[in-house]
Amino acid sequence: MKGPMTKCALQALAVAAFFVCARVPAQAQPAGAVEKLNAASHSQWITLPSPDGRFARKLWGAATPAYAGKAHDAASQFLKDNASLLGVSGDLSDVELYRSSPGSGSSHVWYRRKAFGLPIEQSVLAVHFDALGRVVMVDNVTTEVSKSALGGDSVDAETAKSVAFGAAGSPGGVNVLQVEEKVLYVEGGVATPAWKVNVGALRPMTSRVVLVSALDGSVLESRDMLYRASGQVFAPNPVVYLHNFNLTDQSDSDAAVPLSAYRQVVFDINSPTFGPNNSLIYRLKGADADVYSHGL
Repeated sequence: MKGPMTKCALQALAVAAFFVCARVPAQAQPAGAVEKLNAASHSQWITLPSPDGRFARKLWGAATPAYAGKAHDAASQFLKDNASLLGVSGDLSDVELYRSSPGSGSSHVWYRRKAFGLPIEQSVLAVHFDALGRVVMVDNVTTEVSKSALGGDSVDAETAKSVAFGAAGSPGGVNVLQVEEKVLYVEGGVATPAWKVNVGALRPMTSRVVLVSALDGSVLESRDMLYRASGQVFAPNPVVYLHNFNLTDQSDSDAAVPLSAYRQVVFDINSPTFGPNNSLIYRLKGADADVYSHGL
């Protein structure tokens, strides 16, 4: 445990040297960037510009010529070819490969933006390929960084875990309490180095991502990662519910069931229990559903 902590401490000192209100230079998108991509693709791309118009936030509606080689190599080449359009540096020093999902069909490569040597939290630069190896869509979501917060790192990872646990409500039955990485939290253009902490527990069921400032230990953000949903169900079926024995399926048509036959219900996940090999069993159980899943 001491090895990683020592490495983190050294990284923190290196990063702290940069956080003296340094500014990230803004680069305007040069004219002709979209035209260049259109010419190379022999088609017209649809472009969603960023709010300030400096780069494209999304590209779709066309396809490039096929790229050879592995998906992440092809994606890197595409980014270099269209760096000005996407607002990245030509050598890709301000992005890092995050995840790659190659396949026999479509492939996807995700990057994250970086500033001051750290990844920007929730920044996404994704390049999507079809089965022929052509780029068919690009997602480019990031937050503008204009300067860094003042001060040096004074909060270590262990302290951040304690802060995050309290921010999550100090739940019982904790099964996850770990620092995932150090990131940049950006608000109003100001970047603050932060510890990204995952908190998971059983009582009550908890799954949160908490960002703790590495400068002063304050909670910058606490995101609930649990999902709840509502849906339409029959109670117990359209014929009985409507007292209409003349209903037919009309060749399995959706129109065969009138909207009045449905009722809206809310689904929630019961608190998980431990299964084989300490895996978690989540169960969605109630009047309208009874399903479970192992190992989530």
